[in-house]
Amino acid sequence: MEPATLAALLTAPAAGPALQWAHASADTRAPVLALLDGPAVEHRCFAVLARAMGDIENALAHDGKAMAHEAAAAVLRGGGR
Repeated sequence: MEPATLAALLTAPAAGPALQWAHASADTRAPVLALLDGPAVEHRCFAVLARAMGDIENALAHDGKAMAHEAAAAVLRGGGR
């Protein structure tokens, strides 16, 4: 058996918040995901407005904030690491 395989088998199972999230119902998850989705949409809108005003630096900053929220939501939805 490869050392990496053995290590993976001996690793402790997920506990705490990760385990709670894995077993949470859709009704429990929805408000948490909304806390991430709402700001992501707002930052995308602010980015569009900033671009329309020619403020590219501000637009990129809002895009970055939106991507951070979107990435966190994707991980919680199981679509990323």
